[in-house]
Amino acid sequence: MKPQRAKKFRRAGVAAVLAAVLAFGVSSSSWAYWSASATLPAVPLVAAVPTPSNFTCTSIPGGLLNIPPPYVRLNWEAASPATGWTYQVVLRTDTQEAVLTTTSARSYDVKGNLLSGVTGTLAIVVNALLTGSSQVYVEVRAIQTSSGWVSDPTVGHQIALSGGLLGGLLGGLRCAP
Repeated sequence: MKPQRAKKFRRAGVAAVLAAVLAFGVSSSSWAYWSASATLPAVPLVAAVPTPSNFTCTSIPGGLLNIPPPYVRLNWEAASPATGWTYQVVLRTDTQEAVLTTTSARSYDVKGNLLSGVTGTLAIVVNALLTGSSQVYVEVRAIQTSSGWVSDPTVGHQIALSGGLLGGLLGGLRCAP
């Protein structure tokens, strides 16, 4: 047999075997040699912005006769890495939310009473606390300065009028137990 002719028979034989496999299918055991199964690691498509940690609320006592009045000091640790963040201090009730400030600092003093002319967002606190309609919480969110992405809020700290209604009129705010 000539070498040319042997090549034709070989090609024809390979083609016949391939046609038979395609026509009749491949057994599952022989298919295992041609396939594989593996679980790929899950990669998040969106990175989460870390929440500020160790968020604390400290009641700062007032002076003699509550002048200056008591107030609330909030502190938190930086989101990781420590640079590239600003922080929103948020006041929240059951029905309202307001940003008190946006700052690069890691502490903020919440001050105010009715006689000193509470307006804007602190009016939410005083109104909610005086009417007893809602509890008031302060929270902090980290904002990544390069992207503008915002973290979930910290666990909120409840604040209250210092010394009840009269204390709130004259005296300011405190961290609630």
